[in-house]
Amino acid sequence: NQANIPVITLDRQATKGEVVSHIASDNVLGGKIAGDYIAKKAGEGAKVIELQGIAGTSAARERGEGFQQAVAAHKFNVLASQPADFDRIKG
Repeated sequence: NQANIPVITLDRQATKGEVVSHIASDNVLGGKIAGDYIAKKAGEGAKVIELQGIAGTSAARERGEGFQQAVAAHKFNVLASQPADFDRIKG
């Protein structure tokens, strides 16, 4: 912003600076939809492992919140939960 360049964030919020616009999906809803889909395919009370994106990011926190709503609603048995950093080798 010191260079008078407008900052627009996409799907993740900035912690500093002046943001003129923020474009984002509803990550909480996305997490819930993912959980509902798992319930449809695997059934109520399914055993699941939750692989997250990059730990601590707003998108990961929000998706996790929505997924936890589905976990409670469908009584999933979460065997493990870990960040995978959007890396197929880690997850």
